[in-house]
Amino acid sequence: MIRKFYLSIIFILSFTFVFSQSIEIQRGDAHFEFFQFKEAVQDYEAALKYYVPSSELYLYDRLSQSCKYSFQYKKAEEYFSKLIRLGDKSTNPDVYLDFAAILKITGQYARARDQYRYYLTLFPDDIYANAQLKSLSWAEKFKDSLRNFTVLPTNLDIAGQSLGYCFFENGLVYSASKNKIGKDNSVMMYDLDFAEINDSVTFVEGEKYMDEISFETNEGSPSVSDDGMLIYFTANAMKFKSGIVTKKIGNIEISSDGVSNLKIYVARYENGKFVNPQELPFNNKEYNCTHPCITGNGNTLYFASDMPKGFGGMDLYKVIRGTDGKWGKPENLGASVNTTENEMWPFVMNNVLFFASKGFNGFGGYDLFQSKINLGIPTAPVNMGKPFNSSHDDVAFICRPDGRTGYISSNRDNDEGTDKVYYFMDNAFVHIVTKPVIASAEKTEKKVEQVVKKVEPPPVIAQKRVIENKPKTEPAKPFVKIIQKDTTPKIVVTKLTPEKKIQQPKKATDDELTKISFGKVIFKFNDASIPPSSYVALDSAIKISRISKSVKIEINAHTDCRGTNEYNQKLSDRRAATAKNYLLKKGVSASRIITHGFGETKLLNNCSDGVDCTEEQHAVNRRVEIRIVK
Repeated sequence: MIRKFYLSIIFILSFTFVFSQSIEIQRGDAHFEFFQFKEAVQDYEAALKYYVPSSELYLYDRLSQSCKYSFQYKKAEEYFSKLIRLGDKSTNPDVYLDFAAILKITGQYARARDQYRYYLTLFPDDIYANAQLKSLSWAEKFKDSLRNFTVLPTNLDIAGQSLGYCFFENGLVYSASKNKIGKDNSVMMYDLDFAEINDSVTFVEGEKYMDEISFETNEGSPSVSDDGMLIYFTANAMKFKSGIVTKKIGNIEISSDGVSNLKIYVARYENGKFVNPQELPFNNKEYNCTHPCITGNGNTLYFASDMPKGFGGMDLYKVIRGTDGKWGKPENLGASVNTTENEMWPFVMNNVLFFASKGFNGFGGYDLFQSKINLGIPTAPVNMGKPFNSSHDDVAFICRPDGRTGYISSNRDNDEGTDKVYYFMDNAFVHIVTKPVIASAEKTEKKVEQVVKKVEPPPVIAQKRVIENKPKTEPAKPFVKIIQKDTTPKIVVTKLTPEKKIQQPKKATDDELTKISFGKVIFKFNDASIPPSSYVALDSAIKISRISKSVKIEINAHTDCRGTNEYNQKLSDRRAATAKNYLLKKGVSASRIITHGFGETKLLNNCSDGVDCTEEQHAVNRRVEIRIVK
């Protein structure tokens, strides 16, 4: 009888633990789905307190990802380590890549190398992992280099992740995080504000230039025209409506008002205020446009976007204003500066493009890069080196016209994911400074009075791209997209069973691989060069072909009807050869590439000889189709 009583008590306690943990996991999953990663960490950590062995692997996976996306790197290191130990051979291989990236950010280059090397024992030919390993060697080689600049922390309080800033009048327009929605700082929103510069590193409250710009969600990434009459900035397109039906779970309010991406707006300066924000015409509710930078003449706007047909993640674009005052069609800046990672925070000064990226050789996290613009086209970027960059995230570069002083944002001095604004100055033009150099975590004790040897990373090495076939793209930093479902979502408590463990994906069969479709490579008229927007389709085919050594990549090239049959046949052969050469450069064996040129014999519409068609209709036929074949 007593034994039955104790068994009943144990059963009740076990049930209580499982049920209580399920509630915490439910909340964590809801926060994770809505990109509220810091809140997700709190929920998942609370769930860990209830010891339920079958759910540990799931929780460590969610905690490691949540900490990574919220830039809590020390915590991410802890949970990735536990995930790998607990998961053993069943761990998703991508975890080793993520863990290596975290170790690189925390400056543990030797441990990061071990993770990359282990991953490469599983996938020896993986381009991304091999490139990251080379990037790690680059970081080790130049970890002690230091350019002759001083970097000092300022008192500008952005209270979160940096959304950028710009010079205006005698100060900076910047974006600060403020608690507008939710309780206990559960959801942080960003507002535009103005701070007056006191002595380069000290800011005081300034004029209320931004009071008429009032979005209920996020505002950030400002850029003011040279004449000070226009400000371009980013905001969430959605405004909350009264009477919205919401479902509340804990501190989370889920609305049925739809998805709100980031858009670029412009406001005019009138009577001491920026007023009447207007949306720019190239925005689209289906993707984000953010981080605008207006050039000196006011007719070219650079920005970041994840619009379709890019290279992956956020790419850098430019858009030109015509003589009629209307904005044209955005142009991707191309493969020289865009990767499958996120490229953001563009800043252009004196025909030099500055931006932040993880897609090139760097010290860890986001690094700052610069690229010369020749005839409107950026050259291969160069890592700006230390002290501009650290092993952590370094973003949001702006400078004065002489390039000797300016500001950057970085989370180099903490592992909580909080950015600070830093002031930089060229030591060659500064003689009396009493504050310490904040060059990197290893050099905080140095004083400015000390002579620092100028060592810059060689451009040839720095220009190497490290991203080729990234398995997945993480959210942009900072990710401030507001998501509200079209219908109130059902939050279901998932029963956590051993099957919930992260399993290595089942290898696809050759027959399954041949059924995968890829985007077409569309060419310009009478041109055989591959447009940048089409690299994604080719890279996808390369990645799929690595799954099985017995399959091949078939390239079928076509033209439109204009020109003679003989000429079009040769043109299609050249287009097929161009695509084949791209595959060869990416390491695909020639024996695994099949090419066919069909000229104008396989048109996709009725635009044959003698038929009057638009340019868009002809463009459909100027294509290379890609297939996986056995």
